[in-house]
Amino acid sequence: MNMSTISAASSLRGFSRSNPASEAQATHRAGLPRFARNDGVLVESALHVFCAVLILLALFISTSAHAAWQTPGTPTDTISTNSALPAPGITATINNAYFRITQEDVAKAVAEQLQLQAVEKKAEVALASGTPGILYSADHPLKIVIHSLQIDASAKRWQAQAYIIANGATETVKPISGTYMALIDVPVVSRQLGHNDVIEAKDLITKSFPERQLRKDTITDAKQLIGQSPRSMITPDRPIRQAEVSSPVLIKKGEPVQMTYSNPYMSLKVTGTALQDGARGDLIRIKNDKSEKAVTGRVSGNGIVEVNANEATIAPSAPAPAPVQTPAPTAAAPQPIQQPTTTTPSPTQTPVH
Repeated sequence: MNMSTISAASSLRGFSRSNPASEAQATHRAGLPRFARNDGVLVESALHVFCAVLILLALFISTSAHAAWQTPGTPTDTISTNSALPAPGITATINNAYFRITQEDVAKAVAEQLQLQAVEKKAEVALASGTPGILYSADHPLKIVIHSLQIDASAKRWQAQAYIIANGATETVKPISGTYMALIDVPVVSRQLGHNDVIEAKDLITKSFPERQLRKDTITDAKQLIGQSPRSMITPDRPIRQAEVSSPVLIKKGEPVQMTYSNPYMSLKVTGTALQDGARGDLIRIKNDKSEKAVTGRVSGNGIVEVNANEATIAPSAPAPAPVQTPAPTAAAPQPIQQPTTTTPSPTQTPVH
């Protein structure tokens, strides 16, 4: 039944049943079958049945689709037992490759070769851009060996052949390349330290950093840090510069100090007051408590300042040592000058010809 037929049958409802001649004429014009010409109600019933079938079919399809996307539970378990395919909501096992050679594996192997060939003691290796994250994968154990390593020391570049080996045999060979950077071992603090702390050996650990991250004044020897104090807060796990540490403050401004001066002939000590903070080896100003004179001295210990030779008068009230008298050498009496004597020949002597 086409759409024109349905439209014609629907138009029959506009005619009055009291005029059968007009109804028959209309059905004849529409080309309806004979049974439709006799009774238009039959056509309308057939349409209702057809629509009901369509509705039932749509409900069945939507119900099946809804059941397929449920979360795991009894419905999906039932579906999985009745179907050969993995049901939605049930995890399907896939035999995927689980032995892989990654970029990290290649970088580690190249770094070991650079160390074995004495190119760098330690190196950070990077692969060229475009290198896949997983170089090779398989369903069995793999091993990587680096061959034909070549380097450009000026540009810090390298290239090599990566041999992928399994069960003692080479499965494939991959050309690889990239860059490298020297790594430097640097002492760093393991905890946060402030200016009142003194760095001890237990506070230090060693970490490796790329050479490009270090500066000329970066401290690379732990001995240069032990016994020092941070000038300000130092955070852990980072390189430390020389300007960030100094000797611990042994004398603070306003504290009493002992001023000392010594030379081969005498040694003087007097009490003074520090006019500024000072660490071991620092030159600071101190005031002599007796003379009220400010002088400069070098911190030599906890509360001890050595006054320099140019300002040695740290205790003018102390008596000056008496000069040592040394006897003057006595002048020796002048000796008479002896005149040379000449001998004259005796008259009895005759000259020998």
